[in-house]
Amino acid sequence: MLLVFFCVLAEWKNYETEVFRPLTRQEVTVVGERIYAIQADQCQILVFDKNGQKIKAFGGKGQGPGEMMVPLSLFGDAQYLYVIDPQMGVIHKFDLDGTFVSRLNLPGREADYIRVQGGWAFGDWVFSLDPEKPIEFQFSDDSFANPKTIVSWPREKMAAGMMILEDGSGSIPKIPYNPAMDRVRWTVSPDGTRVAISSGHSFQVALYSFPEAKPLSDLKADVPAVPFNSDWGDEQFAGVKERNKRMADMMEPKYPDTFPAVREVTFLPDGLLAVELWTGRPELDRKFLYFDAQGKAVEPGYSRELVTRWFGRIGDQDLVFMWDEKEEVAGLASVPHAKTAKFVEASPIHYDGPGRMINISIGD
Repeated sequence: MLLVFFCVLAEWKNYETEVFRPLTRQEVTVVGERIYAIQADQCQILVFDKNGQKIKAFGGKGQGPGEMMVPLSLFGDAQYLYVIDPQMGVIHKFDLDGTFVSRLNLPGREADYIRVQGGWAFGDWVFSLDPEKPIEFQFSDDSFANPKTIVSWPREKMAAGMMILEDGSGSIPKIPYNPAMDRVRWTVSPDGTRVAISSGHSFQVALYSFPEAKPLSDLKADVPAVPFNSDWGDEQFAGVKERNKRMADMMEPKYPDTFPAVREVTFLPDGLLAVELWTGRPELDRKFLYFDAQGKAVEPGYSRELVTRWFGRIGDQDLVFMWDEKEEVAGLASVPHAKTAKFVEASPIHYDGPGRMINISIGD
C-alpha cells in the first residue's frame, strides 16, 4: 500500500493504494499545494492536498484517452501534469485536476526525458540500437519537431551494462555485470531552469540553463579515484544472480579498476545540487558534495537521510519519503522545516528488496 503518513502536525494515516517498495522522486511531484503520486499497479495518478487528504485518483490501465500502460515518471508546471509512458511512446498531458488534455508523441522510447522551462530536455543514453551513434543531449518544445542538440559525446564512454551483444559467432556471449557502471546521471531544478548532468568516469558535472538550452557552468571538485571493492561487487553479483536464477549462468562479473566519481545527482527542494560520490562501501559510507545556483561549493550540513528522502516543500512544510518496514508499505510525510533533519534521522528507511520492475518493449 502507499501509506501517506503526515506526522508531527497531523495524526492520521492513509492506506488507499498498493505500492510495496519505497517511492522514488520520479514517481512523485509537487505542484502548488498539491502532491501527485504514481500508483503504478493501477496505472493511476493520486492527488493529495497539502494536508495529506486524498482529492482524487485519475487515469487507469489501457490505451484510451487518459489511460496509461507504463506510467514511468511525472512532472508538473503551472498548468499541466505530464506522465511519461515509454511503453506507449507518449507523454500523457492532464490539467492539474486530472482531466485528460492530449498526448505528446515521444521521438524515441529508448531516451530519457525531463520537463524543463520551455519544453523537454532528453537524451538517448538509456539504450541505443546503434552503438556508433554519439550520445546526444537535446531540447525541444512539446512538438518535438525540431529538437536542438545541446551537446554530444561518444557512446563508448558509457558501459554497456547487462546488454547482450551478439559477436557473430552464433553463440551468445556472457552478459557482463558491473554494479558501478559509467552512466549518465541528471536532475532538474525545482523551477525547471537548470539541469545538471554527470557523464564519464571522472568528476564531470555540467549545468545547463533553460529555456535557453545553453551551457551554464562546469562544476569543479577534487575527487580522487576510489579503487573498486571487489568484495562489495561480489556481494552485489550474488544478489543479482539470486533474483535472476534463470539467467545466472549467462552472467559474469566485469569490474572496473576504480569506481566512477559520481553515483547520483539530485536537485533538492531548496535549489541546492547534491552530488553523491562513489565510495568503497556505497550503502554504508555515503558522501555528498553540494553546489549553489552559481555552481559554488557549499556545505549545508545535510545528512544522507535528508538528501535521499527530501523531495518537496509546501510553505514551511517539507515533504519526505517514508517506509513502514513492518507493514512493507511506502509513504510520504509532511514535517515542519525546522524539524525535518531530526525527523528523518529518527525514522530511517531500511529496505533491501528489489525496486520497481519495468518491462518495456522497444521493438517493432
